[in-house]
Amino acid sequence: MKEICELAILRRKKHLTQEKLSAKSGVSRTTIAAIEAGYSNNPTLEIALNIGDVIGIKDVKTLRRIFLPSSVANSDKGAKI
Repeated sequence: MKEICELAILRRKKHLTQEKLSAKSGVSRTTIAAIEAGYSNNPTLEIALNIGDVIGIKDVKTLRRIFLPSSVANSDKGAKI
């Protein structure tokens, strides 16, 4: 069984479709879909912050966990959000 992306879970808890999240965040629906499907595992800081703002993510650790590959998010080295 395929693991459900944490972003999709948080989005659904806010009762947002990908289309509504796209409209509110300014991030294309195809980009949101790619992130949720695991095809885009390192979005730009602007994308992460825009989506995070809409779904209510306030802390850096949560942003890193959701938007960065696990190998980077669990490390003190590499990309920083």
